[in-house]
Amino acid sequence: NRPARDIFRVYSLGRLTKVKGFDLAISGLGELYKTQPELEWHYHLIGDGPEHENLKILAQSLGIGDRITFEGRQPYISAMQMIKGADAVLMPGVMEGWPKVVVEAWIAGTVPVCANAGLLPQVVNHEKNGYLFNPDPKSMASVCLLVFRLSAEERQKIVNKGRALALELSSDSFKQGIQDLCKQRFAMN
Repeated sequence: NRPARDIFRVYSLGRLTKVKGFDLAISGLGELYKTQPELEWHYHLIGDGPEHENLKILAQSLGIGDRITFEGRQPYISAMQMIKGADAVLMPGVMEGWPKVVVEAWIAGTVPVCANAGLLPQVVNHEKNGYLFNPDPKSMASVCLLVFRLSAEERQKIVNKGRALALELSSDSFKQGIQDLCKQRFAMN
């Protein structure tokens, strides 16, 4: 359980390319700032790539440049340590394959907030083990507002449900499931 804070910390991680949707994340946070300027939050974007400068320019144009820290590329262990300090992990990409970041968020004790696209709706059960938003800035802003207003206890319940699912999705569970299926299907011992 993390202590109560004055400021809500949101993290994202990934290569800064168009397909990852970090422009949507920044636009959504810009919408949130426009409608709820009194909310105290800070966005940390871990990663580097060809969209770095465009994302900085977008953040400045929306008046939220001072609320975003571009952390640059980090070693995996460092990135995981960083998201342990997050209140939410934002995954805005609409073309994601397996959503590894969602499982990493649960393991780090953080609520995942994801675009309702790709495989994410098959892993994230809205308001049960994370939050989904339609991939547009207004929807993202309204879902972020819901997450920001959760108590620490409510966030922990969501994380706990996510961690339980992560165990079901682990490679050991997958291996056991394949073995069980083979035993059933082919009467193997």
